[in-house]
Order: sequence, then C-alpha cells, then structure tokens
Amino acid sequence: MDDLVRLPELTRSQLAARTANSEIFTATHNLTLATMSLNPRGQTLGTVGLGNNGKRLTKKAQAFGTKVLYYEVVRQPEKEEARLDVTFCSELADLLKTLDCVSLHVPLD
Repeated sequence: MDDLVRLPELTRSQLAARTANSEIFTATHNLTLATMSLNPRGQTLGTVGLGNNGKRLTKKAQAFGTKVLYYEVVRQPEKEEARLDVTFCSELADLLKTLDCVSLHVPLD
C-alpha cells in the first residue's frame, strides 16, 4: 500500500470552494468521507459504446474489481461478452439506473 499514490482528501468546504456557487453545492450535496470514496472495488461501471476504447477501459476497470455493464446499438457476440466479462443492457435507461460511474465511447455526430 505504501507504493500507491494517495489523492489528497478534500474537506466539504474545500469541495464547495471549487464550485461556481458554493451555497448551492453545500445545499445539494450531502458529502461525508463514506460518500467520497475513491476505491473502485465493488463499484459498477457502465460503458456506452464498447469499441476499442471501451474494451480497453473495461480491462483496466476490472483490474480494480469493478463490475462492468455496457450498452451498445449492436450487441457483442456472447463469446466476446464472456471473454470481456461484461453484461449487456438492452436499454440505456436501465443501464444508467444501476451505475456508480458511466463512461461514454460514442461519436459526437
């Protein structure tokens, strides 16, 4: 654990000071040390788009013990899903309801 670089822990007031309107931030965010956890283990990541970049992110996230769900217009073959250890969500809304974090890998046009 000593080899890991630790991010500085920010206090609630420090986080509020970094936002445009600290009063709105303080009123709408109930942050405690428990809700500010940076440990991805056990979290669920969703990727929208599972092309080359999405697959690379998937491997990296799983190395930290993160479960990965994905949404794609065209579903990956079952062998590919098994190889990547990902779960397909047929509806984007269903995917977004179950996530701790989302990553977009889609064209902007």
